[in-house]
Amino acid sequence: MIENIYNRFIKKSNLTIIASRPNKGKTILAHNLIQNVLDKDECVILYSLEMVEEDVELRMLSAKESIRYKSLQDAKKFIQKQDNTNLFIDIESSNIYQIEKTLRASKTKCEKLSLCVIDYIQLFDSKEELAYRLKKLSLELNLPIILVSQLSPKAESRHNKRPLIVDIREAYLSEIADIVIMIQKTEADAEFIIAKSPTLTKESIHVRFNEDFLRFE
Repeated sequence: MIENIYNRFIKKSNLTIIASRPNKGKTILAHNLIQNVLDKDECVILYSLEMVEEDVELRMLSAKESIRYKSLQDAKKFIQKQDNTNLFIDIESSNIYQIEKTLRASKTKCEKLSLCVIDYIQLFDSKEELAYRLKKLSLELNLPIILVSQLSPKAESRHNKRPLIVDIREAYLSEIADIVIMIQKTEADAEFIIAKSPTLTKESIHVRFNEDFLRFE
């Protein structure tokens, strides 16, 4: 399922937004898409100011090897089972100038660099400039870039909490992006709402959520 999502919606030179309310799976979907690329022996760079590198790797290992995430937290030695030589995790870059520098360096280091993920954009400096320049960078490097985004608190106040594209906290993000994927998740099920795409076709994709292994199926 994740491979199908990737092949359909994560395209070279495209900027994709993944957005949801808190704890509804936006980072998990991003990690699942990253693992899909790594499974093809291609490279990914992840910028994250929210998680330490070890936590990112534990989450991805849980999804890949079907090991309960809560078990891995107390058994960190399992992290050695994951070959992450193709995954570059940057937990220090906080602005577009640092990201541009490290992203270009990573592209030089790994010719097979196939994806860049920013998790999540609200934690970074100069967000509007960052988004516009990342779109240009995706074109320059012929690289898909995913921006993980929060929604505005107004989405929580509605009776119907199904996310809408207008709920994205920074309105300019939906204007810049080529693709917008929004997530509506319950305990065991989820809906990927394709709110924007180059074909202008809006659709919903229903999937299962495996909480034990932190993956959509």
